[in-house]
Amino acid sequence: MFAQSAAVPIHNHTVAVGTATGGISLLPARFRTFLGLYNDSGNVILCTVDDTNATATHGMRVPATSGQIVFESRVPRGSLRCYSATDGSLLSIAEGL
Repeated sequence: MFAQSAAVPIHNHTVAVGTATGGISLLPARFRTFLGLYNDSGNVILCTVDDTNATATHGMRVPATSGQIVFESRVPRGSLRCYSATDGSLLSIAEGL
């Protein structure tokens, strides 16, 4: 039996989000246990987690300047796609697998 304090591997990275529809993509993760999206830019970023493209009018809003969305329970396992009206907007992603 595993102890409750067993470590969960976390993968993190920062990506530049652009103006292309569904600009960045993170593949679906069947066993994803945590997902954190952290906006490191002064621009709003829109993200989807259900295999649909993020656009200027479709997606969850990650507020500018330190905005964040964190999934700790009921973590979506679909592809992550993000969009920003300004090229080069930085998004940090933490993902537990």
